[in-house]
Parts: sequence; C-alpha cells; structure tokens
Amino acid sequence: MTLDQGAPRVSPLELGSGVPLLRFANLQEHARRLRHGIFTREGGVSAPPFASLNVSYSVADDRAAIGENRARCASALGLTSTRIVCAGLVHGTGAARVEAGDGTLLPDGSRVVQDVDVLLTSTPGIGLLITAADCLQVLLYDPLTPAVGIAHAGWCGLAAGVLTAAVAGMGVHFGTVPARILAGIGPGLGPCCARFSDPMRELPPWFAPYIHENHVDLRSAARDQLVGAGLASAGIAQHAICTVCERARFFSHRGDRGRTGRFAAIVALSA
Repeated sequence: MTLDQGAPRVSPLELGSGVPLLRFANLQEHARRLRHGIFTREGGVSAPPFASLNVSYSVADDRAAIGENRARCASALGLTSTRIVCAGLVHGTGAARVEAGDGTLLPDGSRVVQDVDVLLTSTPGIGLLITAADCLQVLLYDPLTPAVGIAHAGWCGLAAGVLTAAVAGMGVHFGTVPARILAGIGPGLGPCCARFSDPMRELPPWFAPYIHENHVDLRSAARDQLVGAGLASAGIAQHAICTVCERARFFSHRGDRGRTGRFAAIVALSA
C-alpha cells in the first residue's frame, strides 16, 4: 500500500445559500431527484472551539447556535430542520428505515434515531444527516426505487461491516440491487494520519492489506467494502481529503485533540 500525502490543498467547494459544501459528481448527475452535500466547519455561528458550523448536540456548544447551523445546512439543500433526521451514532452496524415523524425530537425541530449508524429512506423530502469529525461519511443512492442511505464509517464501524450492513439494508427495505447503487465517500481520517499503536492486533485480519506499518488506509477499506457488498467500482466517488490535515476547514477529533465540533453530511430525495 502506498500512503498518500494528505489532502489536496484545493478542493471543489461550492456555495449553497452561502454555506460551503462538497458534492459528488456521480450523485450530482441526478440533481433533479437527489439533494446532497458534505459541509465543512465554515459558514456557521458557533464560537471556538466549535467554530463555526458545528451541527452536533453531543458537544458542549450553545444549543441555539447548533440549531442555526443545522438550519443553514438544511436550507443549502432546499430543506428545513423539521425534515432532517440524524443518526445517534454508536460506531456499530445498526440501520434504521426512516419515515416522516420518526425519531426523537431535538430543540431545533430535527429528529434523531438513537443507537444506529445507518439511515435509509425512500420518502422524498426527508434529509438524512450524519455528523463527523474524522469518521467517513458514505452516501448511497438507488436511482431506480428511488431510495437513499447514509452511513457513519469510522474504523470501528468499518471493522464491524457497517457499509455491508447499509447496502444489505437497502436490499431488505427497498429491494435494491447493489450493482445499481451509486455511492460517495466523504472526507475523513486519511492514511497519512490514521496511525494505530498496533493495527495488526487492533483490527480484524481482513484489514491486513490496508495496513502499512502502523498506518491504516481506511478510505480504501471503505471502497472495497462497498465493492464487496456488490457495488460497481465505477459507481463509487470519493473526496480524498484528510480531516486532520485539513482541520482548518473540517472538524477533526484527532487533530483538535477531542475538543471540537462536528460537520454534516446530508442526503435526501427531492420532494
């Protein structure tokens, strides 16, 4: 395995209602039916160390600021906070199919489904949200059903098979054939900075091809897990951005030593 040298210095950021975001070219080809975005830490109202677009209630940020930040992200995609559903995140493989009104109500009007790392829906207008600060965000789109999914894929989740579970969930709930799924893998801990004390012991044996000394290529592991679940390699896009290297633009739990916010990844079917 060849380690990369971190994130590119220039990335294809767009502006959605004044908020910077990334999109995936393969998903954007379906923009009439699909809305999606990976947001940065820029364009919000939170104060340091959560400056400025923190969207997570799990950190000690001002709740009014979090609500405003979520509203800005939703608005950038033509949604409202009341139509946003986020995953509770436990670094596992639990998945939930989401319909209108599902989940526990949060202060800003959005909802959370606890104890899952994968959200799935075929209901137009529902925005599925994952928060992240080094873990990969993986967006899934079945253009035929249509249906969407989103997964939170840190190293624990990848080791447990979270992306395999996400693809399987789309098959169970929507009859999705994996080969027709389009996917996008967002920014996260790059192989340059994914350093483990003893990865051969800490990770399952199938991770061996992605281990180089004490560094691990989580991006390639995520892509290969999707391919192993039946996706076509050509249907998978990726923003190879390391959140540690680019912590001026993305929240990074490792880079900011645990005191930081979370950025948002959102996907929705157009209403």
